[in-house]
Amino acid sequence: MSEAVVCYFDQLTHSQKTKVGLARAVREGKKLGRKTNVTPGTRATVLELRRHGYGIKKIASMLRIGVGTTSAIVKAA
Repeated sequence: MSEAVVCYFDQLTHSQKTKVGLARAVREGKKLGRKTNVTPGTRATVLELRRHGYGIKKIASMLRIGVGTTSAIVKAA
């Protein structure tokens, strides 16, 4: 067998093991992904400012959080 074929199967095996491990973690109830550092107080402030008519970008700059984070908070409410 050529070296390229061996590398291909090695990569395939690694990918399969990773997918199996992630599926097991989800089954066990573990949360995947990056932890948030947005507190419940920040969430409440975002929603309050939005109720007062502030835009997403303005709220994000005022609270020094990302526009995507601000948008996600508003969307989830």
